[in-house]
Amino acid sequence: METALALILTLPVRYGGYGIPQPIMNMLVPVKAGQGRGVDKHYYRCDLAWPKKGVAVEYDSDAFHTGSDRIATDAKRRNSLSYLGYHVITVGRQQMKSGEALNMVAVQIAKQLGVRLRPRSQNWADSRKRLREELLSPL
Repeated sequence: METALALILTLPVRYGGYGIPQPIMNMLVPVKAGQGRGVDKHYYRCDLAWPKKGVAVEYDSDAFHTGSDRIATDAKRRNSLSYLGYHVITVGRQQMKSGEALNMVAVQIAKQLGVRLRPRSQNWADSRKRLREELLSPL
């Protein structure tokens, strides 16, 4: 799903994507000297990250991110990434399935990156829907 999300966000508008700059996937975020008191690990990994802008996107799947223990662990992780200077945006399966919800996520990411989204065609909504359906057809 992380790959599908990255494709939807970064493919050119003519293919139904948003044309957002390419993130680094599974990026390692090291904890620097002096930051250790505010976190519980030596490093974290982000599903998608734009380190120069301090933006991270985490995909929370239903399989690995449910239950009170896992939800608490995820919250602690997001707080730690925030402490390390990252603005964390979380995306789940329901957002991936909804064109409107996914559009909101793309707008939020673009704003954090300082990127202006510019749909260049009247049928962009149809192109986005087709791309999402093709990438997410097993859902």
